[in-house]
Amino acid sequence: MADVDRRLDEELNRLNQLEESLRDPQGCVARPNSDLSADVARLPDIWATSVVHRSLRHAIECLYAAGTLLSDGEWLHAPFVLARGAYESSALAVWLLQPDSADARLSRLIAQHGDSWRYSEKAYGGTTLDDDGFHSERRQYAAKMSAIAGVNKSECRFPGFERLIESVDDFPGQGESLLTAWRLCSGVSHAKTWALNEITVEVDRLDESEHLHFSARVPNRSLGVTFLGVGRRTVERASIVLSIRTSTRPHGIRMQMRRSTADS
Repeated sequence: MADVDRRLDEELNRLNQLEESLRDPQGCVARPNSDLSADVARLPDIWATSVVHRSLRHAIECLYAAGTLLSDGEWLHAPFVLARGAYESSALAVWLLQPDSADARLSRLIAQHGDSWRYSEKAYGGTTLDDDGFHSERRQYAAKMSAIAGVNKSECRFPGFERLIESVDDFPGQGESLLTAWRLCSGVSHAKTWALNEITVEVDRLDESEHLHFSARVPNRSLGVTFLGVGRRTVERASIVLSIRTSTRPHGIRMQMRRSTADS
């Protein structure tokens, strides 16, 4: 228990540091002669820096809330639901910034923008409110973005979060990979029995018949802290890639992913 509390405190402290770094508006500005300044010149109406900054703030808030619930020690499922949201937001940031090709980055930015407005239109359509043609206008503009940016329209398709996360998975096939953690947390989000069993610890069991039993379960705080670290790690990764893309070229910023004892 003491070790879990220590690890949780370390994760929360690191999240605080990440949140403080995002408070500096200069950290998300594309400097002259940087990769993203060139992207803005080609597509001036949508900035990847704004999307990424918003995504990372969202991820950190979800992770900190999950950590707070883990501190309480009574919540079985909610920390993992929050972790899923953080994984998707931080993975989106990595996905938008990861390609070295400007065409690929712009295609992904346009895809994200179109997907966002598509869901906005669906949500708005479920109300009696009149959007005064706003969503139709945005849809038409999104269709023109590929021509403005000079990219292939067929490449501007949002892949969905499972394929997106698979494409940026940090440690494929290993226990703490981002994709593995996301799949489990997605199962928890939909209250899948297998997933709910995986994230809890059975402390008592009463068998009523061959196919019926009652199970008393408690939170698996150690797994929760591990999954908190997966999210924090992805936010850190996105932050580094953001620095690479917003810094004036030439620069010597590089990133190398490796497992540490804290992630094993």
